[in-house]
Amino acid sequence: VPLSAKIGGAVGGRAAPGYNGVTWRPAAPVDQRRRDRPASDMDLGVFMCRVGLMLGEPSTLTPEERAERVLEEADRRAAGKKGEFTAGEVPLYVVPLLGTNDGVVIGFPFNTNVVAYEEGDLGTNWVIRHFTTFSDPFLDVMDKAFSEPMRTRYMGETAYLRVIDPAGDVSGNKDAITVMVQAGDAEPVPVALMEVFPHSAVFKGTIQVVTKEEAAASRRPGVVGAEYGDEIVVSYIGGSTREKLKRSFKIEMGADGVVQCFTRNFQDQSIAIQTQFTVAESYFELAKSHRELKQNKLADQEIAQGRKLLEEAVRDFPDSEAKAQAEYLLGELALELSYATDDETRKRELASDALARFSDVVLTYPDSPYAPKAQFKKALTLEKLQQLNPACEEYVKLAYKYPDSPLVAETIARLGNYFLSKGKEFQAQMDAAATEAEKAQVAKQMVDMYTTAGDVLRRLAPRFPGHKLATKTTVLGAQCYMRAEKYMRAVRTFEEVMEGDRSDGEVVAEAMYWCAESLMKLAVAKGPAGQPNSYAGQVAAARAFKVLNNLTWEYPESMWAKYARGKLADPMFRKMSL
Repeated sequence: VPLSAKIGGAVGGRAAPGYNGVTWRPAAPVDQRRRDRPASDMDLGVFMCRVGLMLGEPSTLTPEERAERVLEEADRRAAGKKGEFTAGEVPLYVVPLLGTNDGVVIGFPFNTNVVAYEEGDLGTNWVIRHFTTFSDPFLDVMDKAFSEPMRTRYMGETAYLRVIDPAGDVSGNKDAITVMVQAGDAEPVPVALMEVFPHSAVFKGTIQVVTKEEAAASRRPGVVGAEYGDEIVVSYIGGSTREKLKRSFKIEMGADGVVQCFTRNFQDQSIAIQTQFTVAESYFELAKSHRELKQNKLADQEIAQGRKLLEEAVRDFPDSEAKAQAEYLLGELALELSYATDDETRKRELASDALARFSDVVLTYPDSPYAPKAQFKKALTLEKLQQLNPACEEYVKLAYKYPDSPLVAETIARLGNYFLSKGKEFQAQMDAAATEAEKAQVAKQMVDMYTTAGDVLRRLAPRFPGHKLATKTTVLGAQCYMRAEKYMRAVRTFEEVMEGDRSDGEVVAEAMYWCAESLMKLAVAKGPAGQPNSYAGQVAAARAFKVLNNLTWEYPESMWAKYARGKLADPMFRKMSL
């Protein structure tokens, strides 16, 4: 990574996660005669620069490619344009490394011939310094929002663990580390923590402390058996020096009990829980109706009552399978409230609450029927918060964790639309590009995004042939191929719609029109001046002519048939007949 240094240049930088700040000190001058004499950086020949280190994949750029990007970025900055060129996934002037790296080498070329040096010949002499990289681990036991450290918990409650350790980031994927959890004098139990995002070096997970009998009967990960009054010790060995960290919290004696009056006693606990859920959902439906009638005060009261019933159900029946349903309903309630409010701060607070509850369902109850629903809602909430990249990652998680869920179909549609929107963003950047080199670079990214969108959208129909979005997403996928100018692939995809389910005539008519348009593009591409004088071009033009005529016969009342009649007047079809 080439870096430039200036006399008395900038040093320092932003502190990494877990640190409070950054300090620096200059090295002593090499010339001992100047050690006690005041001298400027110019006199001493002191050049300074910052060598940025960041977790990331090693760059695959050649020195020539990197030098070209350096010049392009200099031109962009000179023109006052925003944005930053990158080398892979890290900024251009940052050295990427993994937690497994043991050092960084910094070299400075110099030439003892001053005249040659001034003419640009750096020479073959080098000053080399080797620096060993290190990292400090951080371990925290925190509350659900990861905002406050936790000192005590009641039996059955969940503790949230977080480790910050760059040394644990060893690959381009989301890595995992292991912490040990010991309750009293029992044997330590290993608990796995997953990296939040690739190269984030932040690992999170949960543990639930239950009685030893419940822990022995449970097979869920992260369950730790303890007794009342036990001290729970969480330990982790990490960092470059393999430092051992410990954090502890205590299990309270007894429970956080409340006195509650019942109007009805049920012999079957499950019936009691479902009754309470049904009443709560009834309150929510009443609130929706009253909000539509602009009776907001009454709706707020009903929402508060429904929320109270759900929270009481979670508190009173913590070991029941219905707790996942309660957490999911509370998350849905918070999400619905975020849609209803106009206060942006309140909207984000409610959406964050919904996100935390959906995450809790997925982490704590992965086998519950509400887990795939919560995973989908989690992605949807991130999408509403405009956090599109994390939302895309959560949609992908749903597809591979719950492949048989009916929500996967809508997930595929949303992922396809995400890549389509990214393609449109690159297209706008390409249109605004100042240089041909920049335009070519952005154009490649645009084509890749449109092609990916087409590939994703095209998968929905084969997996879910009866889904309401199957035909529409196939047409949209083919249109993405058209945007990428992959017309042959677009034609094949449109033909899948034309040869498949034709119950939605409007969508089939649209597919036929754009199929003909793609064939016309292929025909024009084969011959000069728009005339298909080659055999392949003539075949494409003839197929387009046939598809347009079939469209006017089979769907004469559709909007696409009207467009097709206009297309048939194109000079390309002047000498053709059926």
